[in-house]
Amino acid sequence: MIFLNYRQFSEKQQADALAEILKENDIPFETVVDRESLDSLYGDKLFKNEYFVKIQKEDFERADVLLLNLAKSQLANVEKDHYLFEFTNAELYEIIDRPDEWSEFDFLLAMKILSDRGLPVNHAKIIKSKQERVETLSKKAAWDRAYGKWAVVSIVITLIAYWIFRKFLLALF
Repeated sequence: MIFLNYRQFSEKQQADALAEILKENDIPFETVVDRESLDSLYGDKLFKNEYFVKIQKEDFERADVLLLNLAKSQLANVEKDHYLFEFTNAELYEIIDRPDEWSEFDFLLAMKILSDRGLPVNHAKIIKSKQERVETLSKKAAWDRAYGKWAVVSIVITLIAYWIFRKFLLALF
């Protein structure tokens, strides 16, 4: 079985919660902790773990429908002091344009708030935007993989060069 990244979390509890939902619904999964990121070398992550929940490609749509249905069931019970009610219309549209960065609940609530404010929510645009977002993220992932390999190569070359020329460098100083 080949598992692909389905969701990424910065907190273990979020990954565990999704894993439990998948388990209850008989969707095979695996969880992975990313500890080998080169971003920490550049000060970007500073030793923060990223947690990935992976599922099989053929289960993506089933998991999406499952999570959307769970979010819909929670929508009726949302408190009026939920933080999304403070968002501007532009910020709510951004949630709709980038659903991969938000929970299903936040995505649905953003659509509901916009509708309640009398603003249009174009479902065809949402589908097109999601497809464009997947394409953009796929290109970025390919770039990151290539960049990561070159970063490792440059570090290795630098270390080799230092090792070769260390006596010469020490003589200069």
